[in-house]
Amino acid sequence: TGSTRTIPHGVEYIPRLGWTPNDDVLWFMRMDRLQRTKEICTVDLAGPPVEPVPKVVYREVGRTYVEVTDDLHFLSDGSGLIVSSEQNGWNHIVHVPYKGAQRAITSGEWDVIEVKGIDEKGRRVVFTAARNSPMEQEVWSVGLDGKGLRQLSPKGGYNDAEFSTGMRYFINTRSTLNDPPVITLHEGGGKPVKTLKDNARLR
Repeated sequence: TGSTRTIPHGVEYIPRLGWTPNDDVLWFMRMDRLQRTKEICTVDLAGPPVEPVPKVVYREVGRTYVEVTDDLHFLSDGSGLIVSSEQNGWNHIVHVPYKGAQRAITSGEWDVIEVKGIDEKGRRVVFTAARNSPMEQEVWSVGLDGKGLRQLSPKGGYNDAEFSTGMRYFINTRSTLNDPPVITLHEGGGKPVKTLKDNARLR
């Protein structure tokens, strides 16, 4: 039979919660009333049936306001998590290992738009960003160590991608102000495989 556990959270606002890849470990995001402090906590529910104690694995403090983020990915090997942060004024990706110091693995005067996923075998994060121009969007990858930043999508225009399981392939949709969407299949490293739909008749 199922049972109910009460988890003390100690704050007034919990905007996000879910399960880590470990089915016994719950995570939740908690913030103060003014949303100037954000903490990501984990709770191990595999222990004895007593009141579990949340463990803070990430903390962010802002002078005025801290954004709620949906770019939160726990690594399946249990070594840490990936989260996006606007602490330096731009939205960038932070690698938070459970052992060792956290570090931003992207940087610069441009914004990460969305983390598409984690290629754990390749030790890289795949994301979209407006790095080349605020009027465009590209698909990128970067290593968990912050090295090897690489553009995966074709140059120019607005690009978005859907990745296969394991990040081996992705389908890219690219459009511009003057061109209709072109849909292409690529290997996980960006190499084009074939054009799926070019919409040439709409040009």
